[in-house]
Amino acid sequence: AHSPIPSDSFPVVWIHRKFYGHSQRLAEPFGTETLSGDGEAQARPCIQDMARVRRLRLKPVSRCPWLTRSLEVLRYFHDSTEGRYFIPHMVTTGPCDTVNYALGSTLFLESFYTHPRELHQLLRMATEIIIDHIRACRRIAPGRLISDHTHLLDGAYCLCSEIRSQFSAEHYLEFEAPYLKQIAEAVGPLHIHVSGPIEQSLPATLAEPHIRHIKFWLKDCDLKTVVRLVGNRVSMDF
Repeated sequence: AHSPIPSDSFPVVWIHRKFYGHSQRLAEPFGTETLSGDGEAQARPCIQDMARVRRLRLKPVSRCPWLTRSLEVLRYFHDSTEGRYFIPHMVTTGPCDTVNYALGSTLFLESFYTHPRELHQLLRMATEIIIDHIRACRRIAPGRLISDHTHLLDGAYCLCSEIRSQFSAEHYLEFEAPYLKQIAEAVGPLHIHVSGPIEQSLPATLAEPHIRHIKFWLKDCDLKTVVRLVGNRVSMDF
C-alpha cells in the first residue's frame, strides 16, 4: 500500500480481480454467470420475473465457480507467503449492488415500486451471502485482511457500490441501510466506497455507527457539501 508521503507505505499481497471474478462472483448463488475477460467482469442477470422470487433457492457455494475459486485463490496467496503480509480483501459489493447483478439495473430499480416484498427477500439473501463470504475469507487469512479500496489498518471491511447513486435517500433507508447494519453487526466496522454522487444518501449513511470511513470520487460530488454533512463523524478520501 503506497502513499505520496515518503516512508508512508507497507508491503501487501494484492490479488488481481481477474483471479477471482471481481465483485460479480457474489451474485452466483442467485444463478448469474460471471463473464470475465481483459481484466473486467460482468454478471449475466438471471432473474427476469419478480413473481418467481418467492420460490427461489440459492445455489450452494460449491456450484458457484468464481465464488469457490475466490476462496481457493485467497488461500493460495495467504499460505504461499506463510501469512507474512497483509492482503487487501477481494472487492465486495453490498446487498443492493449484488442483487442488481442478478436482476439488471432496470428491473432492480423498478422493483422498488412494483415488487418491494420480493426485493427485500433478495436483499436478505444477498446479505447472508456477503456475511458468509466475509467470514470464510477471515477464516482463511485471520488477522491479515485489510480494507480493499482504502487499505486502512483499522480492521474494517470495505463494501463498494455503484447503484446507490441511482436511487433516493428514502429508498436507501428502506432497501440498503438495514442490510448494511446487519452486515456490520455480524462482521464488524465497515468502510464504504461509492461511485457516483453521495450527497443524497450521506445523512443516512452517517447515522450508522459501524461505518467508519467513506471513499468517493471527487468528480461526482460537491466537496463543500460533503464536508459540511460529514463534519468529523468519519474519515474520508477521494
